[in-house]
Amino acid sequence: GVDRFGRPVLYNCFACSSARGPHGLLAHFTMKVEECIQKMQVPGMDTWVWIADFEGFGVKDGMDPRFSIWLIHMFQNHYPERMGCVVCIDAPRLFSVLWSAVKPITSLSTRRKIMFIRYHTSIPPLHLLCSGRKPIYLGY
Repeated sequence: GVDRFGRPVLYNCFACSSARGPHGLLAHFTMKVEECIQKMQVPGMDTWVWIADFEGFGVKDGMDPRFSIWLIHMFQNHYPERMGCVVCIDAPRLFSVLWSAVKPITSLSTRRKIMFIRYHTSIPPLHLLCSGRKPIYLGY
């Protein structure tokens, strides 16, 4: 699907993920980002939206920072300015430890595009971001 600006929406949820471990996650995510970019249909539209649903994120996911570091490097080195925004839904306290480790290597322009929300206390991001069509869940 697309957001209200015509940007493709990439959705992932840890609870639905069959890819685990930093290598598998990075390979899967790279493939999905490429699919998302191929779906850009609005002339001049060169960014996408990533909705990261942290349901199912656990200790195993939070203890190995390699995927997060590699993902940030991938965005900043191979897809600079492609990311329109990232909406992190219900990131647990455990994630704050991981975020503290990778935040210093994340550019300011990238950090400004990331928002953390609680699903039950915030307006659902799909209402804010997506058009009337249901999003196509490109994630896990």
